[in-house]
Amino acid sequence: MWTSFIGFMGSGKSTIAGRLRVLSSRPLVAVDDLVSGSAGKAIPAIFAEDGEAAFREAEFRALQGLDPGRNLVVDTGGGILESPGA
Repeated sequence: MWTSFIGFMGSGKSTIAGRLRVLSSRPLVAVDDLVSGSAGKAIPAIFAEDGEAAFREAEFRALQGLDPGRNLVVDTGGGILESPGA
């Protein structure tokens, strides 16, 4: 089961997700980290060079790559709700 935190930048989701990770001893997955690691560049660079649509697609692919059977804390941005099927 996943516990997901979705919200705008600066809303505190990463802080709360990190705290839940400690309290629950569950792995934390920061989707932005997966996307930037896969792209080899920071999120602002992805937006500037590739556009928001490319970022949203990469964000959705990163979520699809997670094991739905793992007990995870997932930190993602509010824009994920714009991705069909998310």
